[in-house]
Amino acid sequence: MHKKEAGSASRDDSGREDRVKIVLSDGTQLETSLLIGADGPSSAVRQAMGVQYLNWSYDQKGIVASLQLSEAQDNSVAWQRFTSLGPIALLPLDEKRSSLVWSTNTEDATRLLALSDEEFLDALNQALWEEQDKKQLAGRALEYLDRFIGKFGQRPANFQQIPPTLTAVDKGSRAAFPLALGHATRYVVPHVALIGDAAHRIHPLAGLGVNLGFEDVTALRAALRKTVACGAEVGSLPHLLQYETQAQRTVVPVMAAVDSLHRLYSTQWTPAVVLRSLGLNLVNACEPLKGRIMQHASL
Repeated sequence: MHKKEAGSASRDDSGREDRVKIVLSDGTQLETSLLIGADGPSSAVRQAMGVQYLNWSYDQKGIVASLQLSEAQDNSVAWQRFTSLGPIALLPLDEKRSSLVWSTNTEDATRLLALSDEEFLDALNQALWEEQDKKQLAGRALEYLDRFIGKFGQRPANFQQIPPTLTAVDKGSRAAFPLALGHATRYVVPHVALIGDAAHRIHPLAGLGVNLGFEDVTALRAALRKTVACGAEVGSLPHLLQYETQAQRTVVPVMAAVDSLHRLYSTQWTPAVVLRSLGLNLVNACEPLKGRIMQHASL
């Protein structure tokens, strides 16, 4: 299918206030009562809306790749480790393959992308298994916490304590994209709505970006159902504002939390390392709290 991109969007020149005109890059013109902008962080729809977009760069890149595991296994658990080169996440694809998202500074990303597949795999395994960057004080504090928790009950069951063994990188699968935070101050104008990365963009360390996009779809669908049920005009601003309110109530707290986590895990200051390590282990030991966090993260 031939790919066509939106060149511009505007109110219908015929004077109708219930239509939006879209002009594609090949000159094709379309009209609709509701235009949904789901065209990514550089959204042409958002730019045509003229809404303010707040954003800043993390001066990092996310390296992505498809990885082969050493053997077929029950590869159903996402695995993440915070390393000196940035957080590494392994996301299951099937029983023998996982997807990599490695967030690191721009300089290291450039260096890692320049390596051969074999050299890249060696660097990845070294980062996953290295212990030299572990703070001794943090290690001792975690030992004391583990003993303390053990006195008051059974320790939480832990599974997949070590990452899967990686043996190869799928040829041509490595790429990188810049990491940034971005947020449109408005998601809607009459007959236009933004969803997903067109409306908001977060750091991938928590893996919540796609979940927020799904939540946008759910909230917009609910708003449109109400519009149709009461016989109102599809794309009318009052009903779209209901979507905007609901979506921003979900997005803004998650954006703030993820940005704070990124800043917390970007420092190697020993007191911060100790506190974040203790905090994570306390959450892991408190099953009700951990359950609520997992439920919220799954949206």
